[in-house]
Amino acid sequence: MAVHHASLFDDAFAMRWWHVLVWAAVAAFSFLNCLWIAPAGHARLSIIAIICWRSASSRWRSGKTVSSWSADLIERRRRLRVFIVTAAALYAA
Repeated sequence: MAVHHASLFDDAFAMRWWHVLVWAAVAAFSFLNCLWIAPAGHARLSIIAIICWRSASSRWRSGKTVSSWSADLIERRRRLRVFIVTAAALYAA
């Protein structure tokens, strides 16, 4: 799982139980996709699901990263935020 953006910029970030559940759901879907969904001829459905998930999670992470931008007092991390948000948006696109 990619490093959560909040863990990079929120000094009070702590992993919660639901973070593990989300990761497990994505891993389970990937496993099922490789074994049964795509080989059964439903590749289009799995591709659409993956694109929707990536788009939604990318927007959510970018929003969380940008929302606390002004509260960050460390200049180097502010510049890093610009790079991460831009790179994540380009990668998601």
